[in-house]
Amino acid sequence: MSSSVETVGSSDRLMVALVSGTVLLVGTAVSLPVPIYAEYARVSGLGSKALGMAFACYAFGVLPSLLFLGGISDRIGRRLPLVISLCLSIVAIAAMSAVPGLPALALARIVQGLAVGLTGAAATALLVESFSGALASEWAAACVTSMLAVGYAVGGLATALCLLPGQTLFPLSYPLTLIACVVVTVLLLRQPYVADRRQTKLVRLPYLPAGGGWICVVIGAAWSLVGMILSIVPYELSHLGHPGWSGLIAFLIPLAGLAARPARTRLSPYAAINLGLVLAPTGCLLLLDGVANGRLGPILLGAAFSGAAAVGFSFYGGLALIAALSGAEKARGSAAFFLSCYVGMCGAPVVLGWIAERTTTTTALALLSVVLCGVSVGVWALSQIRDRPGLTIR
Repeated sequence: MSSSVETVGSSDRLMVALVSGTVLLVGTAVSLPVPIYAEYARVSGLGSKALGMAFACYAFGVLPSLLFLGGISDRIGRRLPLVISLCLSIVAIAAMSAVPGLPALALARIVQGLAVGLTGAAATALLVESFSGALASEWAAACVTSMLAVGYAVGGLATALCLLPGQTLFPLSYPLTLIACVVVTVLLLRQPYVADRRQTKLVRLPYLPAGGGWICVVIGAAWSLVGMILSIVPYELSHLGHPGWSGLIAFLIPLAGLAARPARTRLSPYAAINLGLVLAPTGCLLLLDGVANGRLGPILLGAAFSGAAAVGFSFYGGLALIAALSGAEKARGSAAFFLSCYVGMCGAPVVLGWIAERTTTTTALALLSVVLCGVSVGVWALSQIRDRPGLTIR
């Protein structure tokens, strides 16, 4: 078995910039259509249930890539998966531009999910090989997660700004992002590199370590709130007369997660999860108040609280604990953690969208609030039984 991998010199800043730009653009493409979700549903003559299902199609792309393509960058090199991811992002934007509506959105979500799944592993591995020093893995992971979060924030905001002059199904952010993807793809292909391939297993199933089940439940519940906000809430904002604010909602969630970073670095992983368990139900209750009473302020504040919980504290604490519990199986343990995120984010909009269409969005949010509060109380009770550490500052 060959032990060599694709290597990039630590002084080659251009490759590092291109990899970071790739992650940024892939994340941007995912959130680009968020402000137009309600319009896609309108032109397709469908409601919140269909919108939730189209949103959840993301899982059909990201889950197979995490489950079955975890070792692809070892087999074909790091650069090619990044190029494929950019091409998939181009396809997604082109589909939504050519045939705007929920069917095109569903196809785009599948393609975008596959792009994100391919990008994460390949970009992290290539950056680890680009950086030098004992903290290379930490720097690479921080770079990928930060650029992906910034991309998620920028995409929705860019489309929202482009919609200020008037509603359209083809905002300027679409062609601009598409052009940027093409440019970075060409630059990646022209960048010299050395690729030696490992003969490793392509399929690497996730691994749930002992004691990690409750962590996956926590992060799945937190990200179910994110899925609800990104899919159903824009539809509700449109009905409340605030369609232009959907982009800011998509911007607030990752921004709040990034803003929580200085605070979360001072907390132990258990403490970060505990704080996330408080913020998530609080954010959902604020959303419930805003939607029920037609008030924009609580909706925006609820999105910020939810982002701080799901993208910030619970994500950091949960991933750190899973990595510690997984031992030598850190990669597979992390895959199980990410699967929990995406199952929560993509599953909740389908179920809650169906409930919202049968009843009201307020009822769906109320049910989610009960679930989140139940998870928080359950984990707290479990921590008392097992004598888990509480909210402590390192």
